[in-house]
Amino acid sequence: MPEQAFVLVKVKSGSSEQVEDQLADLPGVRLSHSVMGPYDVVVFVEGPNINSLRDMIMKKIQTIPGVRHTTTLLVI
Repeated sequence: MPEQAFVLVKVKSGSSEQVEDQLADLPGVRLSHSVMGPYDVVVFVEGPNINSLRDMIMKKIQTIPGVRHTTTLLVI
């Protein structure tokens, strides 16, 4: 069974749409939605193992221009 997580993303003001577009193109991203509240985008990701999730979050999601902060919730 693949590892799964929800990633809560805070973005720079006015960049939610651009960030969500880039997230949708990443392999492993299953859902991405702009939301209202303390976070701007919620992403559901899958990977074959925890290391692949770590790499996706740290090397792909967190490096998207406009992303200010992420919080990861691992599915158990």
